[in-house]
Amino acid sequence: MMTRENRRLDLTFGLGLAAICLLPWYRVEGGFFALEWVAEMAGEPDLYPGLLQLFLGRFWLLIAFALFAAAIATRFTMPAGTARGARLALIGAIGVGFMALQGLAITFWGWAWGIGDALFGPLDPGQPAFGAGAVILSLGFLAFIAYGLAERGA
Repeated sequence: MMTRENRRLDLTFGLGLAAICLLPWYRVEGGFFALEWVAEMAGEPDLYPGLLQLFLGRFWLLIAFALFAAAIATRFTMPAGTARGARLALIGAIGVGFMALQGLAITFWGWAWGIGDALFGPLDPGQPAFGAGAVILSLGFLAFIAYGLAERGA
């Protein structure tokens, strides 16, 4: 049920779902606000939303989506309060950390650091720079930290 203490959290979930399912996950060449990407989206795999990026072999995005799903599950399974706030803040912190790490560790050509090749083998394909979908989901993780700390009274 949407209550006063859940309204902003639910709005963040809606924006996160839009980021994952509708917005280009990676950088748009002509600029996001030019809106040329809307017409090009169907034919350009790098413009696909995050959910469709999974079908291109970018399975590491599952971690971000699982963290987002965990935040949604937390909202619906725990009452507002200190425990839910702590969990939301933790999920948000892990989400921000993961997005930053994978954004720095994976380049357009594969792993940025040799340790990635050593631990996981060569990576094909890599990833372009973050686009609107990835940025908005990252901001959602930051919002989870803020909501969580507010619920804890911190």
